[in-house]
Amino acid sequence: MFLLGALTSCATPEVKGVIQMSSSRIVLQQAPDDGAYSVPIGESKNIPLPDVKSARIEGAWAIGRHQLVLITTTSKECARAETLLSVTDENALLQPLGKCEERFTITSGADQLTARQNDARDPSIWTFLHGSLNGPVLLSVLNARRPRGSGPVAGAEHAADPTVPPAVSQPVGDDVVPAPVGAGPLPRGPQRSPRLF
Repeated sequence: MFLLGALTSCATPEVKGVIQMSSSRIVLQQAPDDGAYSVPIGESKNIPLPDVKSARIEGAWAIGRHQLVLITTTSKECARAETLLSVTDENALLQPLGKCEERFTITSGADQLTARQNDARDPSIWTFLHGSLNGPVLLSVLNARRPRGSGPVAGAEHAADPTVPPAVSQPVGDDVVPAPVGAGPLPRGPQRSPRLF
C-alpha cells in the first residue's frame, strides 16, 4: 500500500502542448492526480491555471522582448475562454482576453499584437503594446477617435495610442521617389508620324 502511494505521487504530468520560444520553453501540462493544469516556463517558473477542466495552446508570438502565448480553456463557469500569457526573462503573467465565449482574430507586428473580437456588430479590440495588455475598446470608439478623412487605416498620430490597431502599411509621403520620365506604359499599336502640314 505504501509503495502504491509512493508511485502515484511520483507520476509525471501529461504534456498537452509545448512552445519553444527564442529564450524559453513554455509547456502546457496536466497533473495526473487532480487534473490541474499549469504552465511551466523554463526551469524556474510554473504558472497554475486554476479551475480549468481543459486547455489548449492556440498560438505564440514574439512582440519586442515579450513572448506571448494564447491559451484557450474550458471550466465550470465558461465553455470557452481566451487567456494571454506574457513571458519575459524576469516574469510571466496570465491575463484574460475578453469575456466568456468571445473569440478573437489575432494580428501582430514587430512591437504590437491586436486581438479583434469575432462575430460582433461592434467588435471589441485588445492590444498588447509596450509590455501591457489594453482593452477592450469598441471599434466604433476607435473610429470616432480618428480625424476626418483618415480612412480606416490609423495615421501616424495614433502610433503612441496602445488601443489603436497597427496600420496595414505606412502612409506614402515625400520620401517616395517618382518613376523616371518615360517609364510609363508603352503606347498601344503602331505610332504614326505627326503631320507637319
